Amino acid sequence: MQEAAEKYIPNIKIPQNICNTFKPKPYWSPDLSRAVAERRLVLANLRSCPTPRNLEILKEKISVAQRLIRGAKRKSFQQFCSSVDETSSASEMWRKMRWLKGRQVSNSSVDKEKAERLLSDLTPDFVCPLQPTFHSSNPALESLILMPELVNCIKNTDTAPGSDQISFSMIKYLPPSGKRMLLLIYNQCFSFGFVPSQWRHIKLIAIPKQSVNSSSAYVLSHLYLASVKFFMLS
Repeated sequence: MQEAAEKYIPNIKIPQNICNTFKPKPYWSPDLSRAVAERRLVLANLRSCPTPRNLEILKEKISVAQRLIRGAKRKSFQQFCSSVDETSSASEMWRKMRWLKGRQVSNSSVDKEKAERLLSDLTPDFVCPLQPTFHSSNPALESLILMPELVNCIKNTDTAPGSDQISFSMIKYLPPSGKRMLLLIYNQCFSFGFVPSQWRHIKLIAIPKQSVNSSSAYVLSHLYLASVKFFMLS
């Protein structure tokens, strides 16, 4: 979490004395300050006395202020472009390019030890993952499993059994009492939101096969053998 914060959250330096460090835009002038001040006064007048005439005056002042600011920006940018010529040094060009792209050098104002101490107070170093639970808002999925649904999940052909050596044919030919017991276990798994740990054991077998690439003699193909009961539950 700390590495992600340091990578994606930029460090900023909060100014302590804004009055002394504030620098207006290069194009700003007393005429623009006067136009903005008049716009604010007219807006305050409209809020205290909302009349159609005051609204028209506000629209006029807004239009005048926007026109003056756009003109000043245009003139300042033209002067900036004119200042770039063959006599400009490399450092000056890089500075102008950073200004043009709006990139500023990041200033770190946070002590790393304080940041680590704050992070350790906010969250522990390790949290045990929560046990997964089943949640659903579909009534058809929340209902209990029926015997016909269990029978339909049993495959007619056997596949390689898991570590419990139980195949589909063994479940298929269970007596009715055995199928009812298996159905009861499945419904308890859905009701309480758990799967027996024995069903989650998967056996991995590496099978060597002839390699198509001439650089190696053979490759390993992996065969996963899981419990049939887990396949039926999923």
